[in-house]
Amino acid sequence: MDPFTLIALGIAALVTAAVVSWAVIENWINSNKVSGGTARIVRERIASGKYRVVAGVFDQSNQLRAHNVWEVDQLDADLDRRLTQGGGEIVVYT
Repeated sequence: MDPFTLIALGIAALVTAAVVSWAVIENWINSNKVSGGTARIVRERIASGKYRVVAGVFDQSNQLRAHNVWEVDQLDADLDRRLTQGGGEIVVYT
């Protein structure tokens, strides 16, 4: 699933906060992981200046099994670095 589809699907499960950290997202992934699957995380800058961070967990058939969205004022340094290094997307093998 491409990152933009993931963003569109994630809008339904919105969590609003001031900052989101890699630890928060990692904990969410660990709570929702599927054996042999992947988790994908993307960010989008929205018109308000905030960030929308979308995470999705996929099974081995690339079917979406869980998703969440955080709408935040800023990203913590670790999450921002990981997203930048990943070209705007983080993939975690579960």
